[in-house]
Amino acid sequence: MATYEKIILAFFALIVCSRLSGATMLDAVCYDDAESLSDVAMTKSLSLDDYRGKVVLVVNTASFCTYTYQYPYFNELKNQFGDQLAILGFPCNQFWLQEPGVGQEIPNTLRYVRPGGGYQPNFYLNKEKIDVNGPKAHPLFKKLKNSCPPVKMEIGDPSNLYWSPMTIGDVTWNFNKFLLDKEGVPFKRYDSVVEPLQLVSDIQLVVDGDYKTVKRPSRPKYATEEL
Repeated sequence: MATYEKIILAFFALIVCSRLSGATMLDAVCYDDAESLSDVAMTKSLSLDDYRGKVVLVVNTASFCTYTYQYPYFNELKNQFGDQLAILGFPCNQFWLQEPGVGQEIPNTLRYVRPGGGYQPNFYLNKEKIDVNGPKAHPLFKKLKNSCPPVKMEIGDPSNLYWSPMTIGDVTWNFNKFLLDKEGVPFKRYDSVVEPLQLVSDIQLVVDGDYKTVKRPSRPKYATEEL
């Protein structure tokens, strides 16, 4: 078999394995002391409080990621729940530099390259890239990470990650997701492999108010001498 054929097969296998991994639900219910984030400003003119009364799904995005194929499924999710759900996307370039675009380049890439085919998000997509980890992390993601336990302990190869220091609870890759209730209180956190349409039952749970019966974990109390 020619070398180029092996490369093509390896690339195809990577994509297939990544898609199949979506069947795994890596998620975590947020802490029992999680508070409303409604007062957190997203931009100079927009805050989370503007979405009060709606279930909110927050996701960090990238245009050149294995998980970029999830974009159209966010549109499906938004269509399914309509005004009951707000999806907030935040482009980020901290994971293998997979969001190189600036400003209008990002929606143009989505429309003409990946996913392409004229795709346009039907939900809020931040106009500028943000950091989700490190000292310059956006305040919304700082508080989201503090409100929920990590869904897995491995972050990945540090050579592909562009922030320092790395800490437990950091967003681990593009397309991590956070689900908040109608008052802005974080309810659940999801790994990138969890696809948008796998969230339907959890979103419905929050829409109906039945999520309040779900037991939340207590925040770990670490002794300083053990750190």
